[in-house]
Amino acid sequence: MTSSRLLGDIPLETFLADYWQKKPLLIRNAMPGFNGFINPDDLAALSMRQDLSSRLVMQEQPWRVEKGPFKESALTSLPSTGWSLIVHDINFVIQQADDLLHSFNFIPKSRLDDLMVSLAPPGGGLGAHYDSYDVFLLQGLGRKRWQISQQSDLERVENAPLNLLSNFQVEAEWILEPGDMLYLPPHVAHNGIALDLCMTYSIGFRAPEYNEFFQGFITYLSETLEFEGRYGDPGLTYSKNPAAIPENLIADLSRRFKAIQWGHKEIIDFLGRYLSEPKSHVLFKPPKRPLNLATFKKRALHHGIRLASAARLLFHSDQYWLNGDLLKSSSLIDPNLKILADTRSLSGKNLSEALVQNIYPWYLEGIIHLDGTA
Repeated sequence: MTSSRLLGDIPLETFLADYWQKKPLLIRNAMPGFNGFINPDDLAALSMRQDLSSRLVMQEQPWRVEKGPFKESALTSLPSTGWSLIVHDINFVIQQADDLLHSFNFIPKSRLDDLMVSLAPPGGGLGAHYDSYDVFLLQGLGRKRWQISQQSDLERVENAPLNLLSNFQVEAEWILEPGDMLYLPPHVAHNGIALDLCMTYSIGFRAPEYNEFFQGFITYLSETLEFEGRYGDPGLTYSKNPAAIPENLIADLSRRFKAIQWGHKEIIDFLGRYLSEPKSHVLFKPPKRPLNLATFKKRALHHGIRLASAARLLFHSDQYWLNGDLLKSSSLIDPNLKILADTRSLSGKNLSEALVQNIYPWYLEGIIHLDGTA
């Protein structure tokens, strides 16, 4: 599926100029013939896994959210309606999900978050709520009625576990069938109600708060800056108030901390590290029977390679960051790395023997795979 086809007849430039972060868009038949690539039993099985984040939302008074992993007995005893099962990051474990997520490549990869799938019986849903990020809602199995509102009143239901709205006013509604898709910018109120046993594929985007960036940058500075020496006070004089913080300590730290400086270079390096850092629960799986370098090289040059689903490779100019680390070795800086970062794969014809040899350690760590292998 190409990114241009996902938006129907709307050119990418028009979508970005007129809709992205501005107003909702309904795209009929965005993926013709799409009915999803997992079934309800598959999603239930994924919700039992330790390495994936899952939630069960119960439409009770008050609403209740349970966190997975879940036991099979808890899922088989669910009522006939009034709940939604949600599993995040399925792109980490299903290649088709990863391919779908990265088909939205008209948005920078640093903004891509995950592919989330929700399951709801007839009448089930998450209630009228809003999100703080952009999302594409692709309909898989079944049908869902979506109601939306661009209302400014975003007052939440007190103590609710979700951003449930106290006063939802429907402005438009549609029934989405398999392959239809709805784009919603941040803070657009919406309410999805399953009409059948229903599965929705949500393509979400990262939208860190500026305070998150700030906290991350402070951590970055603390890890990259060093202050030599140790505090001392050889000119100490007697004080009648020993509990008072000494003025000379205040002056000393004020002088030293004022020397902290950063510029464009530091901001770029911070963003490269911060935005390419994998999620905290991610573990890369090395190959069970790793190939030796000669065999790996031969197969890579023939079949090509691809990044593991959880791997993040970003670049700026000729700098590259992989999974939170700056690639410092000049031998790794190959023009075709940009193709790998953009498309997440490299064909054999775009691989040199030198590059294959230099990324062999990535293969041993499970960060890249030979194309056509798990």
